[in-house]
Amino acid sequence: MRIGDLAKAVGVSTRTVRHYHQVGVLPEPDRTLSGYRDYSFDDLVRLMQVRHLVDLGLGLSEIATAVSSGPDGDLSALLDDLDADLAEQERALARRRAQLRALRSHWEGSIDLGDLGNRTIADFRRGARAVGAHGPTFELDHQIMSLLPDETTEAWVKPITEVLDDPEQAARIVELYARFDALEGGFGDRDIDELLQLTREALPPLFLDQLRGTSPRDLVPPPVLEAVLERLTPPQRAVADALLTALMKKD
Repeated sequence: MRIGDLAKAVGVSTRTVRHYHQVGVLPEPDRTLSGYRDYSFDDLVRLMQVRHLVDLGLGLSEIATAVSSGPDGDLSALLDDLDADLAEQERALARRRAQLRALRSHWEGSIDLGDLGNRTIADFRRGARAVGAHGPTFELDHQIMSLLPDETTEAWVKPITEVLDDPEQAARIVELYARFDALEGGFGDRDIDELLQLTREALPPLFLDQLRGTSPRDLVPPPVLEAVLERLTPPQRAVADALLTALMKKD
């Protein structure tokens, strides 16, 4: 038989047959004087066995082991391993579906990329947007939050999310983002003092207490912090440095 006849008889492509030769699950047959592969009935049987094992879900390395043991080889151990692997895949799929259901049940309507990941951060983003927060600084702030470990997120982001329920606090947070977006050259100490006062009024006391004595490097790795600072304009960077220095200073 030629390779096309063999492949057709088993229901695979000639490319698949050649691949099986390359990986060793199907031995190379003898060749004709013209150089064509000449397959025997035994080759047909072996290819059919390989096809059955592929359909069961075995990998090609496992199939090579199975077919090398001969037609009477015991496949019990291989099949037990396969069954255990499939059971674990089922559990993994169940976990993923549970995560999807939880995500869908938590958010009504549309879901975007900002809703994925840590739930506390997503709650903050949705809550802040609902009260009017927007703009480059707000989006950058959200992206920075997304890089924080979960335990850090609970300590630093959740307190801010909770104050969004207070209309006055929420308005201050929205104003803080807007003022930072509007920073241009020519700002002075008065501008910094006003922003510092607004920051202290906007952020919850628990957040400010945690901030004292802390360094940005304690929260974000230095290379990431530098990449964040590069996203700021020179005035924004100067003001951010001044604000953080004042807010992180121990009393």
